[in-house]
Amino acid sequence: MQAARYAKLGQKWTCYSCDRKFYDLQKAEAICPNCKADQAARPPEQETVPKKPVRKSTRARKSTRAKTSTAAKTSTAAKASTAAKTSTAAKAS
Repeated sequence: MQAARYAKLGQKWTCYSCDRKFYDLQKAEAICPNCKADQAARPPEQETVPKKPVRKSTRARKSTRAKTSTAAKTSTAAKASTAAKTSTAAKAS
């Protein structure tokens, strides 16, 4: 039922000038009701080459991981040495 309703409206267009969607109402010329641009005068579309996604280098990721793990090891070693000093001091008293 709705397909028949839309068929009466004609072909659906998207204006190349203002990007508004409209139906041509089965007229010979498709003219945008918003900006009055004739769709027959549409400039030829240029082929665009899709851009490759930008990725961070693996070298940068590895170096941050190394810094993080080194910092974690250092803080663990510092805690262990502090605990050893405290237990030694407690035994000496």
